[in-house]
Amino acid sequence: MNVAEEFYKKDKHQITKPECLQETYDLCIDALGQKMLTYLFQSDEYHIACISEFRAQLKTFEEELPQVIRLAIGRILKDHEQLLAESTEQIRGHLQDQLKKWTAIKDKNMAQLHTSLGHPDNIPVLEALCQKEEKRQAEQVESILICTKRLECLGSTFREFMKKDDVGRISERN
Repeated sequence: MNVAEEFYKKDKHQITKPECLQETYDLCIDALGQKMLTYLFQSDEYHIACISEFRAQLKTFEEELPQVIRLAIGRILKDHEQLLAESTEQIRGHLQDQLKKWTAIKDKNMAQLHTSLGHPDNIPVLEALCQKEEKRQAEQVESILICTKRLECLGSTFREFMKKDDVGRISERN
């Protein structure tokens, strides 16, 4: 405004576009005021439009959020099911490997059995063979119990996961 005031105070003006200039300082201020009001109304309209668009986006977000939650929980459930299956398969595979090893030891022990072991001179050999077989059987029973406990623990962990926050109920909607 200071520049406009100085311009209009001077008597001689170098005007390159006379149609763009007002005749007096007061008319210039009025034109600037009108332009400012126009810009203010435009900025208010834009602000209102932005707020309306933001509200629409929030409404859409609120409507879509339950679907996103169901999908996320469904994905978590599938991941846990996959982990359960892999862990179960790993435990069973380990048990199968152990059973093969024990079966080989049992077959080896059975191959060492023969009628001559019944002779009183061979009692120490027979007792050693019996101890080896008893040890093998004890290890086999203990390992089976450990694998059973691991499988039970996995099952109870998965059941607890399914109980938490009604994961099962939410995932059934998918």
